[in-house]
Amino acid sequence: MRDLRRPPLLNTSAPCAHIVLNMNSGQGEAKILKDSAAKVCAEFGYLCELYEPRSAQEMDDICQEALKKAQPEKDVVIAAGGDGTIQTLAKFAQGKKARIGAIPCGTFNYFTRTHGIPDRPLAALKVALTETAKPTRLAEVNGQVFIINASLGMYAKAIKDREEHISKFGRNRFVALLSTLLNLLSPRLLLKVQITLNDETHKVRTPMIFVGNNELQMSELAPNIAQCLQKDELAIVIAKPYTKWDALRMMFKGLSKKLDQEERITCFASKEVTIKSLKKTQLISLDGELTKMKSPLVVRARPNAVQMVRP
Repeated sequence: MRDLRRPPLLNTSAPCAHIVLNMNSGQGEAKILKDSAAKVCAEFGYLCELYEPRSAQEMDDICQEALKKAQPEKDVVIAAGGDGTIQTLAKFAQGKKARIGAIPCGTFNYFTRTHGIPDRPLAALKVALTETAKPTRLAEVNGQVFIINASLGMYAKAIKDREEHISKFGRNRFVALLSTLLNLLSPRLLLKVQITLNDETHKVRTPMIFVGNNELQMSELAPNIAQCLQKDELAIVIAKPYTKWDALRMMFKGLSKKLDQEERITCFASKEVTIKSLKKTQLISLDGELTKMKSPLVVRARPNAVQMVRP
């Protein structure tokens, strides 16, 4: 179900901002945007059409509908929510001429922060209405898009546990970080996989494989490997089996932005990596959303995949 709001005094030939609102994101920023979007759009000569999906399936359907209705090089389709909401719009916009925008209403907002989009929703909306579209990178696993990171093993399990904790205690950074810490210290199973990257194949036993596609997030953890993202490569982090004491040390180094100096961590840079598991399917996290995929997992960087309106 969607809510349509069009300023009555504007000509219907005016450009239109199609805004997909995730009302469940963050701490109420989406409501602020909903109440003021039509007025801001009118100030810049835009009509405004608001969409409020109420489920993951409806989010997919509405993003596709908005992209279909939008006129390339004139209208703009904007995702207002967290990184997961932006990822949903991006996966349907890839390869199209549509201009898309992003408004941060989530918890971490790595995507918008990386691209210099303001934290305040109304300021971010003004950017989407006034700036030009620029080619922007995505990444994919077996054809499924992600914008921030993909992971399997311990980190994917941490995402699952985090969502359970958030449902009980609320969505905020402290709950998310505490949940991740508890998972890091809990017993873990080792993945037995074959990893091929840069024309080399390695057999490894690991509790976690993490593939980063966001320079800001990686720079907060491992600045040296984060530099590869400037060359349209992926940052690949593989953990060696570790003890609880190792886990605490890794957490400290991560907070100190020195994770790439941790002896139990191996980092690589590559445009593509193939992960072959003994199991036919693996639970994988794409930007915090869990899904099961068949092995092998082919992870690729996708430079210039969408036209994103940003500074």
